[in-house]
Amino acid sequence: MVLPQSLGSSALVPLTFTGLGAGGNATTVTSFPTNVTSYDAVNDTVVPTPVIIVTPAGRRDRMLLLKRHLTLHHASGWFDEWHLWDNTRLAADATWINDVATNLSWAKVVEFPTSSCNASALKGTNRGITCFWRDEHVQRTLFTNTIVRFDDDIVWLDTPSAMRDWVTYTRANPQYIVTYANVLNNGLCTHLLQTQCNKLTNLPAQPRTCFGPLWENGSMAVELHRTVLAYGPTALRCNKTIELGGPQGERYSINAVSWHGPALALHRPGVLPHDLSETGDEELDLTITIPVAHGMNTGWYGPCVVAHYSFNRQDVNVTAAPDVLEGYEALAPKLFNGTNTNRGQGHADTSESLHDAWLARATPP
Repeated sequence: MVLPQSLGSSALVPLTFTGLGAGGNATTVTSFPTNVTSYDAVNDTVVPTPVIIVTPAGRRDRMLLLKRHLTLHHASGWFDEWHLWDNTRLAADATWINDVATNLSWAKVVEFPTSSCNASALKGTNRGITCFWRDEHVQRTLFTNTIVRFDDDIVWLDTPSAMRDWVTYTRANPQYIVTYANVLNNGLCTHLLQTQCNKLTNLPAQPRTCFGPLWENGSMAVELHRTVLAYGPTALRCNKTIELGGPQGERYSINAVSWHGPALALHRPGVLPHDLSETGDEELDLTITIPVAHGMNTGWYGPCVVAHYSFNRQDVNVTAAPDVLEGYEALAPKLFNGTNTNRGQGHADTSESLHDAWLARATPP
C-alpha cells in the first residue's frame, strides 16, 4: 500500500468518541487521529488519510504568495495535494489557476459545479463557494480526507513543522467540528491574542465577535499588518489551545480552518452546506449550524500562525498600503535552481532552520 507523504511517523493510537448521527441518534466512531481514517481488517493495516488543502480560488494577485509558501511546504511532506476550487470571476484568473495545476503535479483545479448551481449568478461570490459543497465528488474529498481550508488571500504561512502540528492536533481532537489556526487579521482571533496571550495590545481592544471593529476597519488592518511585519509573524504564536462555541455557537471567519473528514461526515445529514439552498453560508454552517445541531464545539490552535490579507470592507485601505504586501513578499520563501522559477518550478529549500531564519524576529508586540 502506498502511503501519502503526510503520514509521518506518529503512533497510530485510535480514539473513540460519540456524536449525533442521522435522526439525532448517538453514533460511536473509532477515529485514528494522528494520520489515518479506518482499519483494513483483510490486510490488517490502517488506511491512511491524506491531507488535502482546499482553496476557493479567485484572485491571482492574492494567491501568488500562498503558492510560493505551499511549494516549499509540499516538499516538506505535511500535505499531499492542493485543490483549487475555480470560483474565479475573471478569465485571466481562471487561466492562472489552470497553469498552476499544469505546472505543479500536486495541485488540481476543481471546476465550478454547474450541475448544482447557476454559474452566471454565483461564480466568483461567497455563495458560489457553497456550490462546491453540494457536488458529490467534492463531498467525497471533504469527508474522507483531513482537510485544511485556506482563503485565497492567505499571504503568509508558519513553518512546515508548525503546520504539521496543527494537522496532528486537528486529527487528535475530532470532537471539534473545525479547528482554526491562529489567523492574523481576524477579529475573534485578535481578541484571543489580546486577552489570552497578551499580544497585539497596541491595537484597540477587540470584542469576542466575528464582525467587530477590525473586520470593517481597513486602517486598523493596516496597523495590524505593520505590527506583524515589524516583529515577524512568528512572534504572534501563542502556546495555547482554546475551545470555542457553546450552546449558541460562535461564528468565526474561516480564513484558515481544518477538519478530519471522517469525523465531520458523522454530522453530515441535513445540516451541511450542500443540503441548503443557493443562499447557503459555508462559514455559518461550519461554525454555528453544525456544532449547535450536534452539541459540539470548535477549537483554536494558537501555536500555528497564518496571515490573512484583507476582508472586503478593509480592501480600500489595505490595497492602498503597498508596504503590506511587499512586506509579506519579502518574508515569502524564495524559489531557486529551477528552469521555470517564474512559474513555480524552482526547487524550494526545505531546511526548517533556514525557513525559521527567514521568518523569525526578536521581541513580540
